[in-house]
Amino acid sequence: MASSYNRQINLYINGKQVSNDLRSIRAEMARHVNEQARMTIGSDEYIRLLLDLKKYHCNILLKTF
Repeated sequence: MASSYNRQINLYINGKQVSNDLRSIRAEMARHVNEQARMTIGSDEYIRLLLDLKKYHCNILLKTF
């Protein structure tokens, strides 16, 4: 007889947990894309954001292996 079990996925976008539905995921991604698009390329804020994202994603990749 087959047993049943529940699975749970926690989804994080740039360190912030989002709901597990497509609408929430798309809204959060659009917010980040729009935020970055409004920045001036090469500004201190833009460079800081990119370096923070790079550091965050590198840490996540190192933890998965």
